[in-house]
Amino acid sequence: MDIDLSTLSLHDRAAARRQGSAVEKVWRTAELATQILSYLVRERIDLIVCSTVSKYFRALALPLLVQTLDVHLPNAPRLCYLFETNPKMADSIKYIRIWDDKWTYRSSRSETDDGSIHVYNSEEERDPEWMKIAHLFDLILKSRTKEQLPLLDITIGVESISALGVMLRRHEQAAKRVSALHVMPCQMPSRPAYLGTSQQNSKVADLFRMRWRQLGLLVKEMCETSANANPPVLKRFHMDEDPSDWHAYNTGYNWWTDAEFWNCLKGTLLSTVEDLIWEPPPWTHRDFFWVENLLEPEWPHLRTFNLKFRSMDSRWQSRIDQFLSRHKHLENIEITTTTNARNITISNTFPKLKRYHIGMMTDDIMASFLCPDFPTIRDLTVCAAWSSLLRSPSTFLPQASLEKDASYKDALGLDVLRASSRVAALLVRSGVTVRHYEFDCVRSTKELRLDEWLFPVREAAEAVTCLDMRTCQTGGDYEDSDDDDTYTLRARFLPAGALPNLTELVLSWGDPEKLLSAWDSESLIAGALASLKHQKFLRHLRLEHSGGQSFPPWLNTVPEVENSDQIPPRLEYITWHSSCSSFTQRYRVMLPAQPDLATDSTGGMETRRPPFKIRLQRLPEEFGTRIDERGVWDRPQRWREGKTIFDHSKSPPELYV
Repeated sequence: MDIDLSTLSLHDRAAARRQGSAVEKVWRTAELATQILSYLVRERIDLIVCSTVSKYFRALALPLLVQTLDVHLPNAPRLCYLFETNPKMADSIKYIRIWDDKWTYRSSRSETDDGSIHVYNSEEERDPEWMKIAHLFDLILKSRTKEQLPLLDITIGVESISALGVMLRRHEQAAKRVSALHVMPCQMPSRPAYLGTSQQNSKVADLFRMRWRQLGLLVKEMCETSANANPPVLKRFHMDEDPSDWHAYNTGYNWWTDAEFWNCLKGTLLSTVEDLIWEPPPWTHRDFFWVENLLEPEWPHLRTFNLKFRSMDSRWQSRIDQFLSRHKHLENIEITTTTNARNITISNTFPKLKRYHIGMMTDDIMASFLCPDFPTIRDLTVCAAWSSLLRSPSTFLPQASLEKDASYKDALGLDVLRASSRVAALLVRSGVTVRHYEFDCVRSTKELRLDEWLFPVREAAEAVTCLDMRTCQTGGDYEDSDDDDTYTLRARFLPAGALPNLTELVLSWGDPEKLLSAWDSESLIAGALASLKHQKFLRHLRLEHSGGQSFPPWLNTVPEVENSDQIPPRLEYITWHSSCSSFTQRYRVMLPAQPDLATDSTGGMETRRPPFKIRLQRLPEEFGTRIDERGVWDRPQRWREGKTIFDHSKSPPELYV
């Protein structure tokens, strides 16, 4: 189908009527042009540039840009304006994520001017930001001609749950398309002194108890509508504290839930949910007697079971043991605690297990559990406390056949290993190969001793496509206190050819008390590029510095290097993470033409031109977003997850799309 000439200017219209070249004909055919531009969706920045070329290219690019719609609550008005001016784009949306980051208790949202607590006369909470979300859905529904709405992934603080309920009841079609719900409990201590008076604290408790009940009823409605779909839509239910809040994670907060809420969840979630990610209240909380009931019934669709505890006693232990014994179909098991806990005993195997992380097991139980399941595991976390691994990893590895055929080698392969270098070394010496290493924190990269156990083992070294290393300050000193930055950044631990297929490298280091300027940061990036110039397959470099400062958002960083030989030849992406500001900036490497040698015509002497600058083109925040076919957006569950942009289960590694 040819393009609509009415959308073009007079000049373009006349040109389009003329017989042009084959290239012109391709671009004048909207279907072909859209197919070509679809290859730019991954990085988005080129689509954004195309949308500014002309009205025609804007009409082609915008539908591709809104296929995945990431809606941070404060940005809803901007998106409302976009769909008001471009209503036809509503049909292009496939996935929507809505996230509210105001889960921390804020008195301005729950107290009136005189300090009293809001008491609502109806279920509707007049939250202006969520009212904008409702308006956004009005615009999308009004303009959308497709029968089904996009799949929705929602993150919300329980404080705003009534506003979400109003919005979903107003748009019943939207409630049927929620694929994931992440609820953040209110982070507020149970101490009355926090709010000034016991009476005021009691009012807040009543308010939030009402909010939890509203959530329970809302989830019940969502699950009932989802279960009627074929297949059920709601796949993930995620409820925990903010993992970035150290104080909340270590001291605990009062949730103010009750039996009514937990009974709503028990009777509904198990009919649809595949991923259950959950951090229950502390076992000392009275909620235990209600929340434990969630582990009693069968969850026929469950594939991921992620449980986080602040503490654990025998009541939890027995419930977990019984739950796992009834759910052999699990593919992802992760059970962690922040305190010393009794060991879990698992009597059965999981034939489909792919990802495993349990921090509480005796040596014998762990060995007997891992041995039959190891061939299917692709992502393994080994806690430092597991002393049996430090003695003999052969106790949990599959038994080798005499021929050691290809199937046996595949059984000893891992996509991801999260462990200490000592455990990794023992596994490698036992024949295990790993693609992506995420090492435990060390004082210096020298402690990893990669040159002793990884580099000399050819098969293991060739398998590596990603390294994630972090040095941490311990006791106020670094092992290389005189020049730790230089040693880490210069990558002296990574000689040329040691890991011939290394595609992605993550380096985290630095003194949090040593703040860097923007100029220092550029110099560090340039130094890292120069030190890694021999890494021929490196495509992504992520640098994190404890004292790093973020670059100005309007600035495309331009670190200077001596010449084009001073950077890895295939490098495509650089990520700079400022730990002190918790801000991540991603860049695409844009190499200028290599400067020619300037020649002196009289003496024939060759002199180089001044060093050229590498342009790092800033990528949109949406770059690297991961959404699965269920409409569930990826949420890193550990603080070091989400740093890589390549899928290392593929050979060669592929960018996440």
